[in-house]
Amino acid sequence: MANGIKAQIVAPDVGQADCFLIQLYQDAQVFNLLIDGGSRYDLNWSLIDFLGMHHVTHLDVMILTHMHQDHIGQIDRIAAQFTVSAAVFPYPASQLMPPYPAVFEQERRDDTGTCIRAQAILKEQHTKLYFTFGNPRPTVFIFGKYKLECLFPTGNESSVLELLGEMRDSTADKQKEQYQQLCSNLNGDSSIWLLTYAGDDLALFCGDCLAQHLDKVLLERTIHPYLIKLSHHGRNDKGKIYFNEKQLETLAPKKMLLSTTGELAGAVWKKEPYLQKYHPNIPACSRRSVQIQFD
Repeated sequence: MANGIKAQIVAPDVGQADCFLIQLYQDAQVFNLLIDGGSRYDLNWSLIDFLGMHHVTHLDVMILTHMHQDHIGQIDRIAAQFTVSAAVFPYPASQLMPPYPAVFEQERRDDTGTCIRAQAILKEQHTKLYFTFGNPRPTVFIFGKYKLECLFPTGNESSVLELLGEMRDSTADKQKEQYQQLCSNLNGDSSIWLLTYAGDDLALFCGDCLAQHLDKVLLERTIHPYLIKLSHHGRNDKGKIYFNEKQLETLAPKKMLLSTTGELAGAVWKKEPYLQKYHPNIPACSRRSVQIQFD
């Protein structure tokens, strides 16, 4: 890696959920980036307190990769507590507004409600809002020699938004079918982010992206990250493939991050035995905070 790197990624103890604080040191400045907000159901953990422990008073970028509660977490509380220069959401609040079809479960209503609240708060503080499926779209955030780039999606076509629009005019029976498809497609809208320094690939954050979307990224550019945050907590399940052995051989990361518990990480290795070659370079983000430094 290039000389002069001084950065760290901190993954707090939030179990099977995603939350990553990236701190970049450039000259006398510290840039604080947050990717996802943990789990909304973890009542014993405070994202506000976690950020305070790491001396964060301002966020330069806050990113929500996709609309699941184990990534949305406490982003509305962060929006209310901290100043945020720029924030990235999957969809504009205007596309998520109620009334919702009766078939919508309470969890999905809570997910959308949290995102709507967060965007409203950030708009009041004049945060620059970006949307991976909307306008303006994020491309790259630059902090001196550091870059955080959105690699996926590259267009505005979202099956989730399309289904949500169709549901509003469908029959009750049709809505049930569309709702199941919508829930199944949420991970497919997950964004992928690459952190670099002076052209060197530091970390690839895959959210819960599908393997086919990462394949698309790898067809367009060569990436060899020091660290990869593996998609979907290291699980290929429910008929979907989130990562595969060929991708990891192509990326050849030095370290891998699983956003799961230590106990479940063992189950991941058993189901996907090729991951064992990365052991012990797989720190599980649970039971303890994981802090990875680049210097």
